[in-house]
Amino acid sequence: MHREVRNVVVLEDSGKVSFGGGQRGTLEIIDVLQPHYRIHLFDTTTQSIFYEKAQQKVEVIHQLRGYGKIVGGKKAAFSIGIKEILTFPYYVIVNVISLARFFRDEKLNRYNTIIYTSCKKPLVFASILHAFFKIRYIYHARNYYDRTSPFYRFLRIIVRNAAQIICVSQTVKDNLAVRRSTVIHNPMRINAVTVTNKSIRHKSKITVAVFASLIPWKGIEYFMQSFPYLKYQDNVYYRVYGKGGEHQNLLKYTNDHVQLLGFAEDTETILKDEVDLVCVPSIAEEAFGRVSVEGYKFGIPAITTDIGGQREINISGHVGVQVPIKNPRAIAEQVDYFIENPDTYEKFSANALVYVKKFDFQLFKKHILLLFKTVFAE
Repeated sequence: MHREVRNVVVLEDSGKVSFGGGQRGTLEIIDVLQPHYRIHLFDTTTQSIFYEKAQQKVEVIHQLRGYGKIVGGKKAAFSIGIKEILTFPYYVIVNVISLARFFRDEKLNRYNTIIYTSCKKPLVFASILHAFFKIRYIYHARNYYDRTSPFYRFLRIIVRNAAQIICVSQTVKDNLAVRRSTVIHNPMRINAVTVTNKSIRHKSKITVAVFASLIPWKGIEYFMQSFPYLKYQDNVYYRVYGKGGEHQNLLKYTNDHVQLLGFAEDTETILKDEVDLVCVPSIAEEAFGRVSVEGYKFGIPAITTDIGGQREINISGHVGVQVPIKNPRAIAEQVDYFIENPDTYEKFSANALVYVKKFDFQLFKKHILLLFKTVFAE
């Protein structure tokens, strides 16, 4: 019987993209596990928003060798450049050796340690450590994958020995289609907030917001292009919160009513006080659609594209509406629809406040703790 302190080694790669749902999810996992396990956090950079936030939770953050912001592709799951492919063997060897030495020095083994990651390159490190030292690993699947991609087939290989795969939606589980996978939705902390349903019935200013990294597959250009199609342009304001490589290209769509406002630190305050509709215009399949759920927490209906996790999470006709991808006119029509039908808006708002309880952080916590307990007991 092994009764020593149990450890969770968290592997993050926050140097490649700006702070988003995946990194937020890793922080939530740390919040859940830290009272019960000793957390050892590894990251590829000290220069990220995630790193700054993680320092408030974990006393020591260990360093992995990372690639930096090298982005080559335009798909959600596999944005990868040729430099990453060429240097991949070097980083695998260096990081696996570094982690193996850490495990030896800290006396971490298959009985007292689980590796957790939601990042694909660290997942490779975890699978190799499992092969050599039999240390179990859990992968948190937060992407929708192109099944025709060679990277998808490679991913299927390296997750086949995972102790568990946490899928953020049924969409992800069906897409990945591997054994030992469990759907646990991304959580919302809703208990501390008291909100009544919203109304736009007598509002002279309607604010529609997008919160996303400024990258092509997020479809932000189609959202911004929808403004000229609006019937009520004088009353509608578009706000885009986020940063990324598409910023310069998107500037041509801005005006007094359509603005790029950069990364938003306090999204909850913005949603609660300033936003009437949330839009998720992604042209590739989202794994979950966290922004929609963040809006539901404050009774805000969502307009999303009709694919992937954003379609699954945003129940059309109940808490929001869906539109085809790359269709600015359809986005504008739905904004106008809510303005012209305030009763429907109020109904969706009230539904959202009930529906969001499905994503309560306390339920997430219960499911995660049970999953880790089960893996440790195996």
